[in-house]
Amino acid sequence: MLFLFLKLLKLQTPLSVKVYNALGQLISTEKHPSAKVIQQQIHAPAGLYFVKVSTADEVSKTLRIIIRCAIQMTFKVYKCSF
Repeated sequence: MLFLFLKLLKLQTPLSVKVYNALGQLISTEKHPSAKVIQQQIHAPAGLYFVKVSTADEVSKTLRIIIRCAIQMTFKVYKCSF
């Protein structure tokens, strides 16, 4: 399990966060009416994942996440420059 914390430079409205596995399959999605800090749990086995954060004005940022051990709880903090 991964607890993902995204800290945005300014308040964004609305915002969506999608998590894809290495095969490009969507495994998690969340929509936020407005956010500056996002917390999201990812229940997935160890592996490579991509987190795509998109704003309403079609600006997006994709982050690469590696989960090394599915048993250990991992905390990651990322800053998105929107």
